Amino acid sequence: MAVILKEMARPAGFNIDIEVMGYDRFLSQVWNKGVPYIGNYGTRPTADAILMKLYHAKEGMDEGRWAPSHPDAIKLLDQARETVNLEKRKKLYADFQKISRDEGPFIIPFFRAELSAKWGYVKDFKLNPSNFEMELDDVWLSAEAPKKKA
Repeated sequence: MAVILKEMARPAGFNIDIEVMGYDRFLSQVWNKGVPYIGNYGTRPTADAILMKLYHAKEGMDEGRWAPSHPDAIKLLDQARETVNLEKRKKLYADFQKISRDEGPFIIPFFRAELSAKWGYVKDFKLNPSNFEMELDDVWLSAEAPKKKA
């Protein structure tokens, strides 16, 4: 993704340096520091869940330190969260996303489509809509589970 961005930006006069780094260094020096970077996010069950997390300073992490300079955009998120009418809420989120696309601190080129499933004999496994957490502490297999071959 970084190489594609670098090549696409070159004709516009941008010279982008790409640096590959270890995850520990990324976390300590780049992530949540307000530095522009490219990333991706797993699916969240609602627009509120992802947009609040990324952009809202009080309700989320404001990962790009963008909220203080864009109070009107953040008001759209607040209004969307409080709006019961589905069409009005969709419009508020769409308006916010246009602003964040044009002025936001991130390049998020894609969101992964998440799919979760389980066999019927797997019991007490809770499917997580973001597919990030797989808690297996209470999971067990019923008598119908296939047996390990010797």
